[in-house]
Amino acid sequence: MTFEENYLRKIRQKTLTGLSSLYELVLSSNQIETIENESFADLGNEKTLDLKRNKLKNITGNVFIGLKKLNVLFLSTNEIEHIDKNAFVPLVKLYGSLVDIFKCIIKKNN
Repeated sequence: MTFEENYLRKIRQKTLTGLSSLYELVLSSNQIETIENESFADLGNEKTLDLKRNKLKNITGNVFIGLKKLNVLFLSTNEIEHIDKNAFVPLVKLYGSLVDIFKCIIKKNN
């Protein structure tokens, strides 16, 4: 499913409820600054998540909960300043796969 270039600013916790059959979600080239914790909780079959070219600043520890099968994550060209040390823990399939953070300014990681 593609929501590219829709000027989205925030992904709320219930926004993606009921979309459990999705395999790919493209949210690139929006204005997303905030993703609430557990916003992707219903996307258990998701394999690719594209969040590149947004305005994300913080990646919290609970933002990727539910993405058990994710193996490709695009975060490039964002304004990331902080990534919680547990942010990628829920992404068990991601280890050894692709995480793209090209052109991100990461100032603090804890």
